[in-house]
Amino acid sequence: MSEHTPLIQSINDQMGGRSADDVQQALEKIDSKLHTCVDNAREIQLAIYREQEMARSQELDAKFQAFRDQAVMQREDIGNQLRSYVTATCEAHTTALMDQEKEQAARKAKSLNLRVVGLNEEDGENTQQLVEDFFRNTLRVHSPEVAQTYRVGKNDHGPRHIVVHFASLEARRAVFDNRSMLKGMKVWLDPDLTLAQVEDKRRELDKVKEAWSNGWVAYMKEGRAVAELLEDERVPIWTKDALMYNWARESDDEQINSRVESFFQFLKVGDLIILNGTSRFPTTRECTYVGPNGESLVDYVLASKEGRDRVLAFTLGQLMHESDHRPVCCTLSGFDREGWKKKKGGDAVKVYRDRGKQEEYRRMVEGRLKESERDPHTGLLEGTGGGNGDSSTRTGGGIPDV
Repeated sequence: MSEHTPLIQSINDQMGGRSADDVQQALEKIDSKLHTCVDNAREIQLAIYREQEMARSQELDAKFQAFRDQAVMQREDIGNQLRSYVTATCEAHTTALMDQEKEQAARKAKSLNLRVVGLNEEDGENTQQLVEDFFRNTLRVHSPEVAQTYRVGKNDHGPRHIVVHFASLEARRAVFDNRSMLKGMKVWLDPDLTLAQVEDKRRELDKVKEAWSNGWVAYMKEGRAVAELLEDERVPIWTKDALMYNWARESDDEQINSRVESFFQFLKVGDLIILNGTSRFPTTRECTYVGPNGESLVDYVLASKEGRDRVLAFTLGQLMHESDHRPVCCTLSGFDREGWKKKKGGDAVKVYRDRGKQEEYRRMVEGRLKESERDPHTGLLEGTGGGNGDSSTRTGGGIPDV
């Protein structure tokens, strides 16, 4: 018998004596119901998936619609901003052109003007007669073509400026070119600048001051700030202040600017140091010039880096009647010492300075030194002075003409 016989018998007993065909039919029915349940479950799952996909699609549609609406709003905002920017730019450009035209017209009108600063003011004065007499007597302009004059500003700090309007540019130039005759006086000539020019000049002067505070040597040239980087030791801080005060205030003078530029170029090329106001000679930061416009430092003692230690003393003398410059006295170490230098071949030869060479020839002439004993390699060290021991020299003047 098969091992399944008891099981089949048990099933048969339970089936109440039903036949195998009946059992097979019952199983088929059960199997059919199971397939139906599985199909229903699949349909339900598909329905759920469709609902989820539909919900997701609706959500995406809503997000896309919101994004599109936002993009449309941003496009409109950008368009409005662009239109506003274009309008503002056009208005600004138009305003700038109008301001530029006004500025050019103002500069053209003021190009025939000069300002006379420092002329005494009196009640009931005739400014035109006062100015014409001043031009004739002081500037030697015998026929000043003055069209109009008037004073401007407040007289809280001295006499007000006189604006002089000339008949032509040639008449203005004839007066302005003679302004050097005013040196030493408390009266000077200035161009009549517009407000924009004054602001521009003030900004450039601020650049000059900032450059000085950062260790640069700065000055005005053709209305613009020019800065050169020099070592603090080369131009002491006290001397910098004096240089800035003396030269920046005369920035409109092209000759002054040219000389200042040449002076700094002279220092740079010669590798020279200004000794005025250094820590070794602190008292020399004082003024060296006393004139009608006040005191200023305009005389400088220069030395090379190698020769600065030879300056033993540096003092400023008392002002003398025959000059408005104080005498500058320097005590230098002797220059008659011999030295050595190497030739290109590598041999060290003795080098005498000019005083030492003269002394050698004197000894030879007097018979103290035979000609055969004279050093054939003796040379002359250029650029030195003479004197035994210490020597003293006096210097004066201002910026060197180079």
